[in-house]
Amino acid sequence: MVYGCGTLGLLAIAILRMLYPTVEIFAVTRFPHQADLARKFGAHHILDHKPTKKIIETVAQKIGTYSHTPSLGLPMLNDGLNAIYDTVSSPETLEVGVRITRPRGSIILIGVEPPKRFEWTPIYLALQEYLWVEHSTTATKMEQKAG
Repeated sequence: MVYGCGTLGLLAIAILRMLYPTVEIFAVTRFPHQADLARKFGAHHILDHKPTKKIIETVAQKIGTYSHTPSLGLPMLNDGLNAIYDTVSSPETLEVGVRITRPRGSIILIGVEPPKRFEWTPIYLALQEYLWVEHSTTATKMEQKAG
């Protein structure tokens, strides 16, 4: 899944389509023109960014898994996607990402800055891998962090 379909997200879709032509790509968009471009670049499933609960429910239905709904917060998939490319990197997008990524899956944060506050509990349950891509004016540094 590519979360956010601005320039970085559309580029991620194009690269994924070239490297993995048989993989189904989900794209989360905010505006209609982003949905059109994501489809043209090769995304199979276009999801609106709101409501976030619907993103989780739609992914569960499309991949044939079910979700667990806690007493508080968003549902969490029993199984999920292999990788999320989050080009927004807000607390909301990361929280949805950890809930739809399969255990031992990867979340790649490509947005401007990784969020500092969000619900961390799903990470403890899924043992997911995170890759933050930090941008600076002098160099681009990649730091891998394991959850």
